[in-house]
This record gives sequence, C-alpha cells and structure tokens, in this order.
Amino acid sequence: MQNKNKQFSDIFDERNGNCFFSIDKHSKGASMFKHRSTAKYTLELHTNSMESGILKVLDHRGVQIKLSQPLELLKGKNTIEVDTKNLNAGEYILQIVSKSIFFSKKIAKT
Repeated sequence: MQNKNKQFSDIFDERNGNCFFSIDKHSKGASMFKHRSTAKYTLELHTNSMESGILKVLDHRGVQIKLSQPLELLKGKNTIEVDTKNLNAGEYILQIVSKSIFFSKKIAKT
C-alpha cells in the first residue's frame, strides 16, 4: 500500500507469515524464501546506496535471542543467508534494520 504523504511505503502481507517491511520509496523492495532441504533462509534486499545495517533474531515475544550481526549493504541487490540450525523448535522473528530499511518476518522452526 503506498501513501504519497509518507516517506516510506509499508507492506503487510498476512499470507506470508506476518511479514512487515518499510523500505525507502525509491528502493525495489525485499523478499525472503526458505530452503526446503536446510534450515536456511535467504533474504534479498535492494538499496539505493551503500549503508550499514543489523540483522537480529528475536523470539516470539520480541526478545533478542541471538547476537546481532552487522551488515554492510551495497547499492543494488544484497543477498543475506540466515542459518537457523542452532535454534530450538519454535517461532522466531528475523529483523533487518538500516537507515532506509526495516524488515521483520516471522518464521517457524520445526
């Protein structure tokens, strides 16, 4: 949903497990998929400039459970792999935060 009065475009899609992200209006967006044969997720983010960000893994209550991982996002397409093999079964939230991106996605580890 785009709002011309806001600096960011906000997208909420319940079908994809409560995905929420805000991305600078000039960016091409973000996507995420799970590898079927492994416990890895791949996130693809597009940025308009080089910037620093941070990757967080939170539990279902929003409490950070894994050390934050710093990210250096380059202009254009960025691919980030997240391995969940060391997490116990349960629901988690993957977050990426930078100057122009807030990406938050609920995942389930079985």
